[in-house]
Amino acid sequence: RGKTPSAGAVLAFKSIPGMRAGHVAVVKDVISDRELIIDHANWSRRGGVERNARAIDVSEAGDWSEVRVTYGNGMGNRVNPTFGFIYPAAEAREAAHASSTTIVPTSRLEPLGLEIAMLVQAEMTGTR
Repeated sequence: RGKTPSAGAVLAFKSIPGMRAGHVAVVKDVISDRELIIDHANWSRRGGVERNARAIDVSEAGDWSEVRVTYGNGMGNRVNPTFGFIYPAAEAREAAHASSTTIVPTSRLEPLGLEIAMLVQAEMTGTR
């Protein structure tokens, strides 16, 4: 877990009114130190899967603790608090040691992992 975005990581959102269970999104690509491309579900409409959505870090500290996310055809106005990122097992040690490293954008695109697909399915059916 950490505060540095990485392609393949999961961005974990905190619970807020209107989003009681929190939310998760898979980081598809890092565009800059303040912008990501994410895949997620149940954001703009229940049961809908959104690919290539934008997430922007709007936190004062630049630590991804608050984000705005694409909503419909534009950028959403709501500021969403997050816990940060959960990294794939192979990247966990490297990410934990990257306390204040420079973000390097990637062009690597990875499909949703089985665990994320299961979370999305559970969120869609309300069986979590």
